[in-house]
Amino acid sequence: MAQEQSHSLDPFAIEFPTDRITIREIRVADAAFAGPEGLSGRLATDIEAIAAHRTELELAVRAFEGAGRKGGQPPRHTREELVQDLDAAYRRYGLSQGLHQTRAMVRRFEAQAVAQAEGFRRGPGRPRG
Repeated sequence: MAQEQSHSLDPFAIEFPTDRITIREIRVADAAFAGPEGLSGRLATDIEAIAAHRTELELAVRAFEGAGRKGGQPPRHTREELVQDLDAAYRRYGLSQGLHQTRAMVRRFEAQAVAQAEGFRRGPGRPRG
């Protein structure tokens, strides 16, 4: 009996919308982080762009695990709640003009995560389909 190999999402292989946010945009969006003392004693997740990226990662992992049929802990937040959170951040950073566009962006990176999972399921050298 072959031993099943465990695989996990490679986030570096996914293009996330927050990848386009610059440090300057973070400083402009949150003036509290702009000055020399701005980051002292703060958590990275206090920066909305970082929190948004964590949300993207959570959605990507869910898509990856769903495609790989891995069970897991029940999520604390629904997918729609997470998309709504991303929508607010994406609008603030000029990545999206509305919820419809945000949903399309989320579907794109979730599709990349699903493709990764399907690649692992197929195994090396196996054709798609």
